[in-house]
Amino acid sequence: GNPKKSRLAASLSRALCYARHVKREYEKKGRFLQSRIMVIDTCGSMGANDDYVPIMNAIFSARNMGVQIDSLVMPMLGKDHSFLQQASDLTKGVYKRPDNLAGLLQLMMQWYMPDGDLRDSTLIMPKPTEVDYRANCFCHNKPQDTGWVCPVCLAIFCSARKTCEICSTEFDLGRNDGGRRKRKQMMDAKDQNGGRR
Repeated sequence: GNPKKSRLAASLSRALCYARHVKREYEKKGRFLQSRIMVIDTCGSMGANDDYVPIMNAIFSARNMGVQIDSLVMPMLGKDHSFLQQASDLTKGVYKRPDNLAGLLQLMMQWYMPDGDLRDSTLIMPKPTEVDYRANCFCHNKPQDTGWVCPVCLAIFCSARKTCEICSTEFDLGRNDGGRRKRKQMMDAKDQNGGRR
């Protein structure tokens, strides 16, 4: 069946709005505040296809605001969460998926409690896991090296479509011929004019 809609984008957006509000209040008093967001994933839901753009927008907004996103994926899920890996990597946060629940409190205190400055200056942080930045296609939910993107809603597909399944935009696939049609028309015109344009 279709995956349930993720609440990650809405949660990140709300946290970013609050962080911005509090930061402004601190700035009015001449103080500095470094905000961080902690995401604990207990369900492993990547969300539906139309969650991709809002989640990535929230991640890029956090990076632009200088807000670190720390992510903890519960071990019982058995797999990494690609959005949270990308969020933590892009915002210089910490991403961990422990092997088991033993020592979870210690892990959280050791890796997640210190602020960004302390992490950079004092602690030896774990080496980041390799992050897969490939986007999943909206048709099969599989990572794609290259694909077709709807210019209206930014949906990603692994093969050409006549109509976007997300926003129903119709595509003119005849124009996407790499310029061959235009070159052929120019060559035909050149031949008809005896080699002159």
